[in-house]
Amino acid sequence: MQTDNILIIRLFGAKEVTIFNLAFKLYSVVTMVFTIILTPFWSAFTDAYVKKDFDWIKMVIKKMQLYWLILSACTLILFFISPFLFKIWLHGSVILPTSLSFVMALWVMAYCWQTMYVYFLNGAGKIKLQLYLIIGTSIINIPLAILLSKWIGLAGITLSNTIVFVFLGIMYYTQTKLILNNKAFSFFDK
Repeated sequence: MQTDNILIIRLFGAKEVTIFNLAFKLYSVVTMVFTIILTPFWSAFTDAYVKKDFDWIKMVIKKMQLYWLILSACTLILFFISPFLFKIWLHGSVILPTSLSFVMALWVMAYCWQTMYVYFLNGAGKIKLQLYLIIGTSIINIPLAILLSKWIGLAGITLSNTIVFVFLGIMYYTQTKLILNNKAFSFFDK
């Protein structure tokens, strides 16, 4: 996400950075709430993992998935009311493109999905795969963002991040399942 503003300035100009950041600020409320919910679980996962209390970990992850569903529904509601919120918030001075708002909502859902598994994996000390995936996706993200922005405009920058987070979410979900079912192997166990 840190390269987004640089890419937007180079590809679209400074005005579009403002529009992007306004959308990001609105939707970051959801990620902030999710982070507040998840934060206490990091150390709790460490304690449970050391004790091999996989049943408790599985139960908590199911609760986290329920929170994710609830916050995803809230994110969709936020998407539908965002034009009204922006009109009130900015007094009509800036119009948020619907495509950017929609992709930002998808980004929030993908970000939160992968984050809940990252908290478990970090608590369990299983970070080697994350390191490799983050390096690989960082290399892919910028060219993908440039390509998608040429096809669909400003929303392409966020869509690139969303695609990356969906991929990471799938990988982290898989790693979590393998670890909790005692079937982790190779990088999935590191």
